[in-house]
Parts: sequence; structure tokens; C-alpha cells
Amino acid sequence: MTQDNNLWYAKEYQEKHKYIYQNGKELIKLLNPQKGEKILDLGCGTGELTYEIQQLGAETIGIDLSPEMITRAKHKFPEMNFRQVPAEKMSYHHSFDAVFSNETIHWVTNQIQLTSKIYNALKQNGRFIAEFGSRGNCRKTIQAIKKMLVKLNKPERIELIQWYFPSISSYTDLLEAYGLEVRYAEIFDHPTVMEDPDRGVIEWLHSFADYLFGGYSYDEKEVIFAEIQESLKNSNFREGKWYLDYKRMRVSAIKL
Repeated sequence: MTQDNNLWYAKEYQEKHKYIYQNGKELIKLLNPQKGEKILDLGCGTGELTYEIQQLGAETIGIDLSPEMITRAKHKFPEMNFRQVPAEKMSYHHSFDAVFSNETIHWVTNQIQLTSKIYNALKQNGRFIAEFGSRGNCRKTIQAIKKMLVKLNKPERIELIQWYFPSISSYTDLLEAYGLEVRYAEIFDHPTVMEDPDRGVIEWLHSFADYLFGGYSYDEKEVIFAEIQESLKNSNFREGKWYLDYKRMRVSAIKL
């Protein structure tokens, strides 16, 4: 994929998946940023929530694995501090009053390393506030993807599905094991409307599951994704809108 195409993807993310950062505004309320605090936005994407937090008086740094997302964030908010850093490889030490993360934790495969890095990044009594996919997230959608991979005679690619969707007990145990005392945690169903009423699931697949269908042309993937979407019509389409069967975990923890 060329850089221009990657930048187009960042634009698509920003325009077609607005719900990701719009939903994150509720998480900012839990964060409750204070004037003068230093806050890390872990997995900042195109920077909208980083900006919202800074507008409330905190000093923010946004990091993301994707250079395209960071390029887009810097272009939209040139006065702000964005850095292209993989979350599990950040090297901050006692630097932040809070680490904030919306819709990012489930993309990281090395959770032990990530949790250790979050702990190191926080000041004493610093807080970790996050929301991400929990066990059961997108269950119907993932089942439909797996069925399609079998139909395409690509069952080995099912092993590439490595999103981290933990139970509430396993994740809170992980945080506690690495020195973060959990103060609040919940799991909730969050069926989410897709932006496009005709291509909602198709667009989601292009953005977040495209890597599972490497080797197929864009036109071929259009056909494949349309078939997956159609298979979900009974469960994920209602009142003229496509929904993703999201299930979320929200957590707040303190470094003691």
C-alpha cells in the first residue's frame, strides 16, 4: 500500500468511523482532566480526543502506531504534540498524571508489555482510563468472517484474527498484577450504528479486517465483503441502519 493510499485510509477512518472518537467523549468525562495535568492519549488516531482533552486545560501528547494517522493528526492540529510510537514500545517514565486510551487496547497483542509500559509512564497516583472491546465484542461479525475464510479455502487465516477481547476478570487481574489498582470496571453492550446505511459492514471490513483478505483485489474484496454483510442482515440491520455488535469494557485504575 502506498503512502498516498494510507493517507486516504486515515481520511476514511476520520470521516466514516466518526463514532470511534464521538463515543470517546463519554470516556473523557471519566478521565476528568484537570488544568495543568500532563496526559498521554495512547492510540490517538487522528487526534480529535487528544484535542478535546487539551481544550479542558491539560497538556497532552498523542501517540499512535500508524504514521498515516499521526500525519493526519498533525495536519489537523498543527499546534499539538503527536508522535508515531507503538504503544507497547513507548519509553516514558513517571511522566504523566493520566494515560487515556479509547478503542486501542484490543489491537495490541503483547498485553503484558503494554501494561508494564503504562505503569512506567504514570506518575505515582496517576490514573489509567480506557475503553476497548471486551469478550464477545463483534462476535457475530467475527463468526461471519471466519465462515467466509473457510468458504474461500483460507481457514489458516482465522489464526490471524488476534484482537484482544478479554473478560473483565482477566483484564483487571492483569492490571493488578502490574501494580495498577482497579477502581472501576464494567462491561456493556454497545451496538453501534455505521455511518453508511448501505455499506456499513463493508466499510468496516475494509478498514479493520482487510488484512485477513490479502491477495485479493479491491474489486474481489468488494464482492467478499458484500456477501459477509448480507449474511449479517438478520442480526445487524434494523430500521434501515447497519449496526456492529460492539461489546465494550471501560476501566479506571490508579498507580499506587
